[in-house]
Amino acid sequence: MTEIGRPTYYSRVERWECDYNNHWNARFYGRSFQMAAEALATAPGAPGPGGAITPLRHLRFHRELFVSAPVEVRSARLAGGPQDGAVVHLLMSGGEISATALDLTTQRAADLPEVTPEEVPLALPRGLGTTPMRDWPDAGAHDVTVPLGPVRPSDLDHTGALLFEQIIRHSSVSSHAQLNHLGFTPEFSNRTGINRMGVEFLVSRGAAPVAGRPLFATSRLQAIKGKSFWAVHRVFDDMGEAVATIEQCLLTVDLNTRKAVAVPDFLYAALD
Repeated sequence: MTEIGRPTYYSRVERWECDYNNHWNARFYGRSFQMAAEALATAPGAPGPGGAITPLRHLRFHRELFVSAPVEVRSARLAGGPQDGAVVHLLMSGGEISATALDLTTQRAADLPEVTPEEVPLALPRGLGTTPMRDWPDAGAHDVTVPLGPVRPSDLDHTGALLFEQIIRHSSVSSHAQLNHLGFTPEFSNRTGINRMGVEFLVSRGAAPVAGRPLFATSRLQAIKGKSFWAVHRVFDDMGEAVATIEQCLLTVDLNTRKAVAVPDFLYAALD
């Protein structure tokens, strides 16, 4: 894997970027993929395309990263299979893959080596497809909507697009609110040692909100199977226009053993 594609971004895990599970927060994986994608799409001497370069991105998370871990992204173009032509990013640390992304875009990045689906199986969709949800379903009994506050200039990139890392953050805040409402509280996790981890995302961009525009998010539990559950989050502005839709597959995990465990009964009870 260390020889696939070519290097497109390098960083490290900072202490203040780690979450309540004590590992690198998903938003910073997302930021790394976005930096790689924009660098690839930027011609020499020209301004980059910003967030518009990634209207649809599929992500998978494979391995936790902790403070001071080195981070390298390598990128290639997928040749063959249902996602033919997608840009594939491999986020690595110490020679091992920690996360992957597929940028499902019609814009071709220049000078990228090609890889086959068989060479990058960890980057291929597993629990989620690559066709985004277009219509938000009727409200469910256990949907939760939260206010996210107004968009700040620092939330936007140089083109005025909402930063990809902010989209991930908004979905995480909304998901946290819903799961707490359903019983997946810090008290429950502290008592049982069981928490949840997102393992696969599909992120679809909508309208670009301007600075000062209030945002909201609604979360819905969609399905449960074994040790996994699925949720969807919709970020929208004060006029109801969709800013992003984030579909998630999550695992329930015993933090003491770092192994997946059965989904708690209260989530089954809350499934519409």
